[in-house]
Amino acid sequence: MSEKAKRLREARVAAGYSSASSAARTHGWRASTYIAHENGQNDYDAKQAQEYAKAFKTGAEWLIWGRNPPASGIDAELRQLPPEDAQRLIEEFTNMIRAVKLIRRKK
Repeated sequence: MSEKAKRLREARVAAGYSSASSAARTHGWRASTYIAHENGQNDYDAKQAQEYAKAFKTGAEWLIWGRNPPASGIDAELRQLPPEDAQRLIEEFTNMIRAVKLIRRKK
């Protein structure tokens, strides 16, 4: 299996799909085509990488060349949320950090 195919599989698993066929079915892709891309039997082009990246919430550049790896930890979790929810959580966390800094200054 090529590195490119391995990254595609990693992206699919990180996005929460238990199988290649379930990801293909969910996104309306031909299962045989997607599975061949993921197992390295066939290569995928930049246009397909863009589509896969959008579906799996990662970057096409990472899928194709391994550059700019996907976020991990809290960044990855925030990217899984709807943008308005992620923004609200970021604002709340920022306010909490400010409060902690104020408390420390008073000590």
